[in-house]
Amino acid sequence: MKTTSENGSPRRRATVRDIARAAGVSPGAASVALNGGTSRIGVSAATRKRVREAAARLGYRLNAAARATSTGRYGAAGMVFGSNPVDSYVGAGRLDALLRAFGAAGMNLSLSCLDDAFLTDENAVAGALSRLYADGLLVAYNSRVPRAFPRLLEKLRVPAVWINTKRPACAVYPDDRAGTEALARRFLAEGRTDLVFAADPGRSHYSFADRRAGFEAAARAAGIRPQVVVARLDRRSGAASAEPYRTLFADPRRRPAVLVYATGPILDAVLAAARAAGRRHGRDWFLATFAEKPLDVDGAPAAVAQVDERAFAAAVLDVFRRVTADPATPVPSVAIPYDVRP
Repeated sequence: MKTTSENGSPRRRATVRDIARAAGVSPGAASVALNGGTSRIGVSAATRKRVREAAARLGYRLNAAARATSTGRYGAAGMVFGSNPVDSYVGAGRLDALLRAFGAAGMNLSLSCLDDAFLTDENAVAGALSRLYADGLLVAYNSRVPRAFPRLLEKLRVPAVWINTKRPACAVYPDDRAGTEALARRFLAEGRTDLVFAADPGRSHYSFADRRAGFEAAARAAGIRPQVVVARLDRRSGAASAEPYRTLFADPRRRPAVLVYATGPILDAVLAAARAAGRRHGRDWFLATFAEKPLDVDGAPAAVAQVDERAFAAAVLDVFRRVTADPATPVPSVAIPYDVRP
């Protein structure tokens, strides 16, 4: 991609010498800091950081082919998605944090949507790294994963980190059970004991079972009978019926505290039932859920469980480095905690 200066004229691409000058180090040290690999030149962590910050300021981008020739490594990760976007969801905030984390580490992160047939073909998986110019994969395939794919990764020793998937090794995922318990405890601390968990029947993603289990554990620990209200989704429209939630708001004496599995159809159904009954959030009922951003309903904030995306991305980068350094040794998975806000 061409770059331009402020007056619109072509701007010369930054070189390693430019980076070295800006960081106050020798070109050799700048090269080691940017490219990794082995060298007799010792470069401290502080120097690496200074060099990479200078590179970011100057818009420097590594030449993957040149680095692969000199070090045997691309210095890059390939992030793969499956055929169905529902099964490979990664929020915009998380994706941005990953791009920034890998970029700050002097590594490229390329995105690729692959057909399921590719993921189950041994020859295709074996050549995935060279095709993507990557040292390893970030697998953003988090539900209904083709059975052959994980086995092929293990058989071929393709370095891979699973994102948003609960696996015993080489995965980074939110701690959904603990996050749900934290939301339920927030309600309990506020003196709300009419707790309800609203969800659809569930899918293959681990979070469905973990969030329900976390809710039930918190309720039972407080001596409260868990109330789980399930609304099925319409196969064609994807909408959820509000009917199962109407009884929550029919009795004017009730002030239910509703923990919704996630934003989307179920939350829409709960809101529709509450508004049809003339209930106002923050006064007649109370909401908690999982969301990427703060959530206000009827002018009152809902309790929201959110993941620190920078911490998530840092964990992914750390596991990726360890996996690519030694593909034969499984790296323990990392569960990232939720913060409850406000």
